[in-house]
Amino acid sequence: MGYTMKKQIFLLALFILTLSGCKEQVEQELVPTAEELVGIDFSEPEIEISETTEPTLPPTPTEQVIHNPVKEAQEMLSEYLSIGIKITYMPDFDKTVEDITYFGFVIDYSDNLENEPFHSSAYAWVEPLSGYIEFQEFGYTEATGPNWYANFPDGLFPIPMIDGVIIPYDWFEPPDYVWGVSYMYEDENIFDIYQEQLRGMGFTDYGEVQSVYSLWGYKREHDGASLIVEMYKGKGFVMNLYVNYLNPESRSEQFHDEATYSSAYLNIINEYEEEDAGLYMYDLVYIDNDDVPELVVFYFDPLGYYISLYTYVDGTIYPIEDVDGYQLYHKYGYEYLPKSNIIYTFDPWDGGLNKWFYQIDENFKLRDYYEDLLILVLADDENEERYFLGDIEITEAQYEAYSIKGDYERIIGKDIASVIRHKLVSKQIGK
Repeated sequence: MGYTMKKQIFLLALFILTLSGCKEQVEQELVPTAEELVGIDFSEPEIEISETTEPTLPPTPTEQVIHNPVKEAQEMLSEYLSIGIKITYMPDFDKTVEDITYFGFVIDYSDNLENEPFHSSAYAWVEPLSGYIEFQEFGYTEATGPNWYANFPDGLFPIPMIDGVIIPYDWFEPPDYVWGVSYMYEDENIFDIYQEQLRGMGFTDYGEVQSVYSLWGYKREHDGASLIVEMYKGKGFVMNLYVNYLNPESRSEQFHDEATYSSAYLNIINEYEEEDAGLYMYDLVYIDNDDVPELVVFYFDPLGYYISLYTYVDGTIYPIEDVDGYQLYHKYGYEYLPKSNIIYTFDPWDGGLNKWFYQIDENFKLRDYYEDLLILVLADDENEERYFLGDIEITEAQYEAYSIKGDYERIIGKDIASVIRHKLVSKQIGK
């Protein structure tokens, strides 16, 4: 083997040792023999260069959703308040506390009032991320602070005071469609203080009435107004104030009737809520021709409408039932013609329509207005209609005459228990 070949073998062995990371002795089998190297091409390999391609760009970031915090704040405030309250954004009212912006609004609730008080607008600040809402009465400024009791609904309500000094509240809320203007206090002792003030102003103490811990009322003669104070105790003290207006000539008699039946209806509602709270909806409807409404207790399931009706006559509650003594049930529900003692329901079927008309009899049973039901029958070709009263065929004109016309309203629950209770409590003190 010539010198040149040996040199090439040596260099190749040294190259292999270098790649293996060995600096010291290497086992013999790692060094290739001359026979193993025979036929190896030591020339430089040709490098194939492929065509270059365009670099792949990162995906375009998605467009960010643009938030409008003022709009979100106004929608949040609108959802919190009741329908009928006007909300106006006031940029000059915005305030920043510890780098958090609270958007300022003026709220006007005059449309929800029977008679406008001294002030029917107030202010609100909303922080949409946390959902925080703060209210202040009319006349509040950041420099001077709250304008205490500026939104009292009537000047006859005494301002809470002790030793001639106004008692500040801890929280204020404007009225909605159910509740009046509300003031909240952490100190429960204010409860007793304000009760004494109401008593001194001639308000009547009605005591505890359902969910109202202490109910007070004042009936004013010259305009028929009833001033109402509802008090609640829990973690602190809350009072709710509002005014109802009546015709002075009819107020006395109406108040007596309403206070009596409303108390009886409240007891019925409490029984249903104790049995299954939240299941039922309620309403007051005028079915017969008197000034005392009937109480509707309603619930619905996939099988149909279940209705319990109650009426109040001469100091007694009577359930209105069908002739078999059961509550009213029908898959399509019932309608009534106000103050006419007419109740109606129907049942469509493939070949026509059945109609039933009822009235409440002297025993408070739902009796058929006609002895037989009223039937409309479609002929096979659906181009001809036939009419029946029970089994007797009648003319179209007779059918129309038997069909009692009018502006019917649904007998259905519209209010949850807390709302109907509030309506009935209002009637107890002269609404």
